[in-house]
Amino acid sequence: MKFVHENRFVLLQPQGQLNAHAGMNLKQQVLAIEPERFNLCIVDLAQVDFIDSAGLLSLVSGLNAANRKNCRLVFCNVRPSVRLIFEITQLDSVFELFDTFSEATAEVLQGSDQGSWPTAKPVAA
Repeated sequence: MKFVHENRFVLLQPQGQLNAHAGMNLKQQVLAIEPERFNLCIVDLAQVDFIDSAGLLSLVSGLNAANRKNCRLVFCNVRPSVRLIFEITQLDSVFELFDTFSEATAEVLQGSDQGSWPTAKPVAA
């Protein structure tokens, strides 16, 4: 998994399958975010072709962990097969999904300048 620090956000780029092991790794990366330096985490799912139930649980746990740190967690470049999993589980209404990285950074960073970030609600894990 690639972990990139930018000036205003952290970019995570998991690859392959997001299962129990990879999901736990992603969750640990979210937990490692320093809230005083970064208040945005973008997860680029372009290289993720499958998510199982353990991977979904890790994403929900990661979202809750990010919320506790006042960090916004968003996803971009979601492949159709992964998006379908989000839709079936109705997590597409919980997670912020963007079609491209550019859309995620443009909307999210513009919103942060205006102080208009929505308050995310914790999800039962």
